[in-house]
Amino acid sequence: MENKRAVMDAYSHEIIDAEAALREQGIARNTKRAYASDLRYWRLWYEARLGVPLPLPTPIEHLVLFVTDHIGAMPESVEVVLLATGTKTKVGPHRYTTVRRRLAALGAHHVDHGHADPTTAARIRTLLQRARRATRAQPGQRKRALLLADIQRIAAACDESLRGRRDRALIYTAFFSGGRRRSELADLRIAHVVAVDGGYLLRLDRSKSEEDSVHVPLTGAGARVLRDWLTVVGQQPNTPLFPRIVGDTLGPALSAAGINSAVKRRAAGAGYDAATISSHSLRGGFLTECGRQGMHLGDAMALSRHAALNVVIRHYYQAGAALANPAARLAGTS
Repeated sequence: MENKRAVMDAYSHEIIDAEAALREQGIARNTKRAYASDLRYWRLWYEARLGVPLPLPTPIEHLVLFVTDHIGAMPESVEVVLLATGTKTKVGPHRYTTVRRRLAALGAHHVDHGHADPTTAARIRTLLQRARRATRAQPGQRKRALLLADIQRIAAACDESLRGRRDRALIYTAFFSGGRRRSELADLRIAHVVAVDGGYLLRLDRSKSEEDSVHVPLTGAGARVLRDWLTVVGQQPNTPLFPRIVGDTLGPALSAAGINSAVKRRAAGAGYDAATISSHSLRGGFLTECGRQGMHLGDAMALSRHAALNVVIRHYYQAGAALANPAARLAGTS
């Protein structure tokens, strides 16, 4: 009987390990990196806040404490520890989406180790609903969408130095290929750029919303600026499309954070408030511009590769296509 129980226990652990391996394969690389970072954050916060290592399973009460600490305010002594280690990058509460992501990472960690996901508890769901309503009332969290005229102004402000030509190509490529994510731009190599009639096809390997590689077109002004940049970076397949630049030397690929910094720096150089801009301003701006120009929503989504319709609607309709809605002209024009 004991042998049978031991065999069953071993078999159960094998099933858990196999399930975890399948989940690991199915998670996009960027999500894996974010989850690993979030787990490090959890462990540091837990020890600083409660004085003991993060346990599995984690008590529901401590998830509640985590949410209230990060939507509201945590003790200063705890925040100092997180800031000193670089785990927390700025003073003050998290964005709601960051709290949700950190909770998702903890939930996945529980499931991977054979525990129930504590983040699905009714108490946590209710708390998150209240937190979402509270954070909606906080102004200034969303970054400004950069429209076509903004992109042209920022690109025109880039000089003809190596950095200037790189950043112009980066901004145009990101915007005109569908509002690319910064992680997608960071992963691009020369081998991913295929010349075709009228421009280029960019191969995007598995990303946040894709399991398989996809190709997106880059034509017009975006293709012309990228063509100029390709004369600088050369034709070696493994060369990063957007490398770091030290002096006159091309280095390894810009990181996602480096791309975000480049966009903010170039926007500031064109007279924009960098605090209101991020690399996501290109992504939101692409959809907003599509809405303003009356382009088909399906075509915009096919290029942006958005998976969440609610996000697309916010940019495309609320900010872009709302004024073009024929129903808005029921009483005529002013």
